[in-house]
Amino acid sequence: MPPSQAASYILGKQATGMNQRSISRLEMGNTNPTVRTLDRLAKGFGKRLEIRFV
Repeated sequence: MPPSQAASYILGKQATGMNQRSISRLEMGNTNPTVRTLDRLAKGFGKRLEIRFV
């Protein structure tokens, strides 16, 4: 893993509590994340998950 990817992974893991495999699968589009996972990602980025039907 290149240094920039390693740094990105470490920051993402610290922010979300997710392991490398889960983060990689999401990045590659190989999984359909649950609402819980999306919420963890949003909180990791300091955001709030909002789902609306309009």
